[in-house]
Amino acid sequence: MVTAGLRGRLARHPVLDVFLDTVDQRAIPHDYPVQLIEGARIDLDHTSYASFSQLRGRCHRMGGMVSLMLAHVIGFRDPALDYMLELGIAIELTTLLRDTGAHLARGHVYLPAEEMAAAGYTDRDLAAHTRNDAFRDLMRVQAARIRGYFENAEPGLALLDPRGRFAVKVAFDLYRQTLRRIESSDFDVFRRSASVPAVERAWITARSMAGPMTRRLWRVMSA
Repeated sequence: MVTAGLRGRLARHPVLDVFLDTVDQRAIPHDYPVQLIEGARIDLDHTSYASFSQLRGRCHRMGGMVSLMLAHVIGFRDPALDYMLELGIAIELTTLLRDTGAHLARGHVYLPAEEMAAAGYTDRDLAAHTRNDAFRDLMRVQAARIRGYFENAEPGLALLDPRGRFAVKVAFDLYRQTLRRIESSDFDVFRRSASVPAVERAWITARSMAGPMTRRLWRVMSA
């Protein structure tokens, strides 16, 4: 239905009609939603991933495409899309790491098998929710990689239209803080989800909004 709508046919669904209208108005490349659908298909077909390269391909098509479409909705200047792709992957990887236990309960493993083997962490250990030294070594590798994606993405925030930039900054700060909470919990990703508490989410949102508001006030006062 989506691909038919992208070819100019009527979607005949109110949600898809709005989405396709946004695609047209904001000049979102048609390849983005098509790749997103392909990412969802990959996720249905795979319950585990042999390598990070395979997992990255999945995250590229899902979180990456969502991030790129958001950039088109907000507005940007080059080379913002390169950075936004990194941010989408960072957020997707953070979510997968945070929800390791929940995914495992449904038979899905998003820890690359090659890296599990390199750390000496077995499938049996994972099924038993074992948090030993091998597990912590494995988790540190995942966290360091995700942190690198966040660091690579951060310069792109300044390339987004100021009118919508704060929304991406909120997401950036919330998910980076989620990663920090995962690390500070000693990677307790089996028993609980390291989500950011409501009070802290409100503070992060207010802080992200304060910057644009302060700059607008300063411009008014300086006029």
